[in-house]
Amino acid sequence: MPRYAFKGVAGLNIDITDFQSVYLPGDTLLGHVSCREAFPPPTKKSADKASRTEVRIRLFGRAKTKVVREGTNTTQIYRGRAVLFDQSQVVSQGAVVEPARFPFAVAIPETSQPGFAARGDDWKREASESVLLQRQQQSKAKEGGEWGGLRHGFYLSSSQDDVTKHELPSVYYFASTSGWSGSKFEAYIEYVLEASLVCPGTESVTAHLPLFIRSHSTAKPIEGGDYDFRVCEATRLLRTEMLLADNAERKLTFRERQRRFWTPSKTPRYAYTAKVVHPTFVQLEHPDPIPLKLSVAPKLHKELTSICPDGDLTLLPPVEFMSFELSLKSKTRIRTPGSLTKYHEEEREHEFPIRFGPFQANHKFKVPLVVRGNIRDEPPPDYSASGTSSKLAATSSESHHHGKNNNGQFSIRPVDEDTIEAASFPMLDYSHFSPSEEGQYIIGTPFDLGAHLGIHLSQTGSSTLGAAAESPFGRWLYPSFDTYNVSLTYQLEWTIRLSCAGESQDVHGIAAVRVLPPSKEQDAYKKGLLGPGGMQKEYDNLAMAMGLTETALGLVAATLGAF
Repeated sequence: MPRYAFKGVAGLNIDITDFQSVYLPGDTLLGHVSCREAFPPPTKKSADKASRTEVRIRLFGRAKTKVVREGTNTTQIYRGRAVLFDQSQVVSQGAVVEPARFPFAVAIPETSQPGFAARGDDWKREASESVLLQRQQQSKAKEGGEWGGLRHGFYLSSSQDDVTKHELPSVYYFASTSGWSGSKFEAYIEYVLEASLVCPGTESVTAHLPLFIRSHSTAKPIEGGDYDFRVCEATRLLRTEMLLADNAERKLTFRERQRRFWTPSKTPRYAYTAKVVHPTFVQLEHPDPIPLKLSVAPKLHKELTSICPDGDLTLLPPVEFMSFELSLKSKTRIRTPGSLTKYHEEEREHEFPIRFGPFQANHKFKVPLVVRGNIRDEPPPDYSASGTSSKLAATSSESHHHGKNNNGQFSIRPVDEDTIEAASFPMLDYSHFSPSEEGQYIIGTPFDLGAHLGIHLSQTGSSTLGAAAESPFGRWLYPSFDTYNVSLTYQLEWTIRLSCAGESQDVHGIAAVRVLPPSKEQDAYKKGLLGPGGMQKEYDNLAMAMGLTETALGLVAATLGAF
């Protein structure tokens, strides 16, 4: 069956009271089926059948997949569908005398509904995926929290699970064609409200109205532990004469620059670990920027760092943030009944780049060190105004002292190498640091890179650096979901350029994230701003993103493509 577009016929329309651009599972649709012409047409043959005329309203949701693989002499076509639910009701019986309006009330189900086999499809989970899913569920149980753990990226099973526990996925559409092979890949999830006039012996008349249904989200924008933070680490090693304080303000000669290649053991060296604290959940339309936090931790083992022999961190040169590249990458996986195997599976990726523009000087900063130090009796130095290279600041309000170095200046010494590595352990609250245990405190707070760059995501684009206008994606950004034959997952990928002692180094990272729909609070706020006209415009924009290019006002009497 093809994908349903807007379809209306002369004399038959679906009118929804209090029309919404997007609906949620559990919402009730109130409206009328409007008939402006008599049905069946008044003829001698139809008169005796008029009493058996029915006006029906039907609501259904389905997930469909299709792959076309072009060969030299053959073309293979794989199709699959999963009907999530299909419910109908008769709103009137007897001949329709024009004009007439028949009221209806249809509740959108909260979940998938049983009866997949009866509807002509049945989906089982592969044994290998069952094992992996069980491991993820066990991990989630240990971590706790409503949104803890990804438990994402697996197909659902209609024959082994209780389908009434499977939340309905958001409406979705993705299509691509391979440039070199010509193979086609298509997947969609659609929800359709259908009205029909049915009379035995007379050709039925139907009208279709696609509905955009989005999966449930959080009541309020997520915050704090809801983000389920993780840490991505990358260690970098510098070898250069510029690490020496005496060379910091001058240009090295050619011989000095080459010395690190010929006598590496005698060249000053400094190793540090760049740590990016990233969320595993990203929420669309969130009022706050995406929380990405950056810090560095020196590795003071003598084999790695030679410029800090007594452990005084104030002797280390600063690591500076220079630029940032960030993108969200989606992966759509689909499966269809196979020919030689039980299922035929394929996947496609798409990149949503988050654009920053040129980085000016005011966007650059010194990346804070985050280590553990000793608490003593004397007050700490004010590093924010001292002009020292590292400019560390302690977040604890306790009185403490770092001791003095050979120059009579205050020094900062971590407890030991192991506690340095533990300073950014994932279970710490990265927003607020406090004394971790008696005699120790954490020095430095990771820099909130997301807030500094103002990174916001919506369904249609991104905004950064305080820009008033969005940078459009070109494709609609849909929330993550898993269903019986389609799975949509995301990864956050970044490259951070750092500079230390005149040397530039890139830190690359990639992490799985789950994209959540806007919160109910944000959704209600947005609908209040849009009003009826704005919601109609948003509905039309989503229809265009779904490939349904005709607007609801046009009511074209056609369906799209032969699917």
